[in-house]
Amino acid sequence: MAVAAFAYGGSLRRALASLKYGSAATVAEPLARYAGPALDALVRISPEAKLVPVPVHIERVRQRGYNQAKLIADALAQRRGLSVDDVLTRRKPTLQQHRLDRAARLRNLRGAFELKPDREPPKAAILVDDILTTSATLEACAVVLRAAGAERVLGFAIAREV
Repeated sequence: MAVAAFAYGGSLRRALASLKYGSAATVAEPLARYAGPALDALVRISPEAKLVPVPVHIERVRQRGYNQAKLIADALAQRRGLSVDDVLTRRKPTLQQHRLDRAARLRNLRGAFELKPDREPPKAAILVDDILTTSATLEACAVVLRAAGAERVLGFAIAREV
C-alpha cells in the first residue's frame, strides 16, 4: 500500500522539479510540512515503522548534491517524531523513469537496489519518495526490504501522477 499527499501538477510540480533538478534542497522542508498529515495515515497503520528513503545512485547525488527522498524523509521524521533508517542503496545507475511506461520501469529497476552492507532492515518500513507514478520504484525497494526480513513495507510520496 502506498499513499501520496497530493496530485502532481501546477505549483507542486514546479516545486518538486526544482527540488529534484534545480538544487533547491530547501523546498523539502515545506513539502514535508504540508504532506505530513497524509503520512499520518500510514503511521497509524504501522506506528513502529521507520522512514526509509528511496536511494538515488551516487552519480545523481554528486550532480544534485543530495538525495531528495532523504531530505523529505528527514524533514518528515523531524516534524513527526519518527526515525529514518537509510538502509538501501542504488547499486547501479538507471535511466530516468519519467519517460518510461510501467513495464520499462520495472525492467530498468531490476537489480538496482540492495541493502547497504552490514545493515538490517527495520521490521516495519515506510518507503519515502518524491513522486509516485506507477509504483515500480517503491515495489523494487519493497522487494529488497522484504527479502531481507522486513515484515511490513508501506510507501509514501509527496505527489502522485494522476
